[in-house]
Amino acid sequence: MAKITSKQVDSVQKRIRKEMERLDIQPTQSGQTRSRSDLGLMTPDGDPLCPVCGDEVTHTNPGFLFQEVKGGGFIRVPCPHCLAGKREREQHNIRRAALYDDMGLPEQSRLASLDDLDKRFASICAQFVQHGQVESRGRKFCGLFIFGDVGVGKTYAAAAVMNAAFHQGMPGIFTRVVDLLNDMRGAYYNDNIQVADVLDRYMTAPLLVLDDYGTQRDNAWVLEQLYTIIDYRTANWMPTIVTSNYPLDGLRRQADTDIILLRIVSRLAGSLLPAELRGPDRRMQNG
Repeated sequence: MAKITSKQVDSVQKRIRKEMERLDIQPTQSGQTRSRSDLGLMTPDGDPLCPVCGDEVTHTNPGFLFQEVKGGGFIRVPCPHCLAGKREREQHNIRRAALYDDMGLPEQSRLASLDDLDKRFASICAQFVQHGQVESRGRKFCGLFIFGDVGVGKTYAAAAVMNAAFHQGMPGIFTRVVDLLNDMRGAYYNDNIQVADVLDRYMTAPLLVLDDYGTQRDNAWVLEQLYTIIDYRTANWMPTIVTSNYPLDGLRRQADTDIILLRIVSRLAGSLLPAELRGPDRRMQNG
């Protein structure tokens, strides 16, 4: 570790001695760390304060203590409390990133917050997060159907709800509908994957976000699995969010005579509160 200059050493020694004299504290033995606890300065819960930042050990970069060396003078050493806190935060961030990966939440959406949403819309979302359902005009819904034009922030809003629910102890799965259909198709053609296991993952998730639902045209078997997931969740009143560029009436018209798609739209309309997002294309605004 690099030594500080002699002028800095003299300055540090004078400050330490002055503070120790003021507090009537005897010098420590050579080699012991002179921390704020040596000077009698403690946090409310009894933990030493870092002598550099003078605050509780919550900052990102470690502060430093001064350790006396033989022959006089001091060297700077990282505050062990700061380092422990930093390592704990790093481990916490690793665990948090792994959880987000399991949930499928895109990295660019992991900081999405209800605070960034329109107040009226955010209030509806907050109610959903708190109760796992939402009430409007005397009717209860087990989820939200978020729709609006391209780029108005539907995915961001759904991610904000998932983040808020995650902080409340409700994990979930965030997936684009096209990716879910690919999962089902892959399970069908892969002998090592059980279709029932893939279905169960989506059906039983504490919270499920289906992003970018549209006029999916797939084979009947794949669409039937999507219907099974939605039907199970709505029948069992499980928190669910669906985003789409189309309102429910538009989806119903585009489904035309496709019985499976019509059944899906019917389930969505019967259990999810339609919530329209309006505004300019945020992607165009952000360049």
